[in-house]
Amino acid sequence: MNLVLTFDYELFGDGSGDVFEHMINPTNEILRICDSHNIKTTLFFEVLEYLKIKEEWEKGNKMGYKKNPVQAIEEQIQQAALAGHDIQLHLHPQWVGATWQKDGWKLNMDNWRLGDFSYPGYTIEQLLAEGKNTVEKLVQEVIPTYQCAILRAGGYN
Repeated sequence: MNLVLTFDYELFGDGSGDVFEHMINPTNEILRICDSHNIKTTLFFEVLEYLKIKEEWEKGNKMGYKKNPVQAIEEQIQQAALAGHDIQLHLHPQWVGATWQKDGWKLNMDNWRLGDFSYPGYTIEQLLAEGKNTVEKLVQEVIPTYQCAILRAGGYN
């Protein structure tokens, strides 16, 4: 029997959650278990969420974090790739145009489904290209031959 083991690497769909508590720490445990049993998995990396967190962090907004969540995400993705795990693209288009408010992220839930995506001056093709390019750029820093070839569309239907 062949089994493909995949995980979505993301916060909750409404933007709530903590990068360390809900992404980094659980993924460390999953990867530890996989590595101890010689299992390789695919992490579906929610790139739009990552880009928004990165944008806020670079503006100086700590979003309540004491440690850099962007650096933690990037290091974990790269280490997983170096350990032989696959990193592929996951998109939740409600992150396009998302803003950070005092009480957390405000997402555009009208764009929950990729099939309904609509944002002025931004097409689905551009969204996919940005996601693919972001994943490839990050992983190619440690594995130059890496290619992003799979999309898991969040909330497609």
